[in-house]
Amino acid sequence: MDPKSLGEVPANITVAGYVPQAEAMNCDVILSHAGSGTTVAGLARGLPMVAIPMFVDQMHNAERIVAAGIGLRVDPDRVPDDLTSTIQRVLDDPTYRANALCVADEIATRPTPGQAVQRIRTMVAGSTSPTITAELNDQSPVRSTRC
Repeated sequence: MDPKSLGEVPANITVAGYVPQAEAMNCDVILSHAGSGTTVAGLARGLPMVAIPMFVDQMHNAERIVAAGIGLRVDPDRVPDDLTSTIQRVLDDPTYRANALCVADEIATRPTPGQAVQRIRTMVAGSTSPTITAELNDQSPVRSTRC
């Protein structure tokens, strides 16, 4: 998209054809379609969200965002009427930020990709390590009990 095609925009709005995700995450609230990449990146940073899901995984992700108290959902056909007030609600209620920060803390305790690869290599090699054996025998889903 050519940013110039939008014409004049308000002074507090920045329009760009592309912004690296890490830079785009420098915000107070995420407004997105609730795709997995943006959702996980926002969760890892403890950012509350407003989701406008369109299809596929976005519907489920938006439902989970709302259920976890991390943000709110706006149906695409309601954007003109509801978007501004929904963003304001998320910004005004500190519960959304607190819940998002709690999830970020949970994510930070998870193994890094490199650590996960090492664990998998150890398991595949047939390790009898008690830690690995316990992890293999643990059939419980990974769910937070704190958030």
